[in-house]
Amino acid sequence: MNVADWIPAISTTSLLAAVLWLLRSVISTRIRANVQHEFDQKVETLKTDLRKSEESFKADLRSKESKIEALRSGALSGLASRQAAIDARRIQAVDQLWAALQALGPAKSVSEILRF
Repeated sequence: MNVADWIPAISTTSLLAAVLWLLRSVISTRIRANVQHEFDQKVETLKTDLRKSEESFKADLRSKESKIEALRSGALSGLASRQAAIDARRIQAVDQLWAALQALGPAKSVSEILRF
């Protein structure tokens, strides 16, 4: 056997090896790109879902805050109205006492005379 007989076999084998190596690189690159693309799509879907849920939570929080504020203002206005009613009753009681004192003023001299 001669070296010249081996040249076509070696060249064919090396050419086939080079083509297989290139195909492996191309396939590997395509698979990586495909996987990365699917991953990016899933991440964007998750981000979108999280944004939607965040917005719904914010809206829910705003509605609950408005309800709490309404309850708080109602309680404070009720407290203020009760305090105003109590103050009005106190003023009325003072007025009644003063009117009674004024009405019984002439009897003061009689009570002083009877005290001795």
